[in-house]
Amino acid sequence: QKVVRKRPLTTVYVVSVMICIFLAYPSLIKEIAAMLTCTEEICLGNGPCYSLLEADIRVNCYGDEYWKFEIVAVVFFILYGIGIPAGGFIVLHKFRTKMHTRAILNTFGFLYDGYRRGVYY
Repeated sequence: QKVVRKRPLTTVYVVSVMICIFLAYPSLIKEIAAMLTCTEEICLGNGPCYSLLEADIRVNCYGDEYWKFEIVAVVFFILYGIGIPAGGFIVLHKFRTKMHTRAILNTFGFLYDGYRRGVYY
């Protein structure tokens, strides 16, 4: 009789969350970049010139409200833009000596399976 091992529920949960985060990563970065992107300067005759935030055209990029968007975008870029790849690297580094084992490959293999052995970084 063949013995079937089940993965612990926490492992399944962690892997599912990691896959969702990595799938959402490009969209998150795109939206964060949109919070920093302004339109070209628009001048109304002899009046003032405006540059509007592309994510919300009610926000003037020269106004005080824009700086709130910019601070939020920079914080989230640091958290997500740098944090997600750094988290993946930390996981790979932690298990670097066990990467060839079936348990680690089944759990975290989606992070490094496409690379040659020993060259995940």
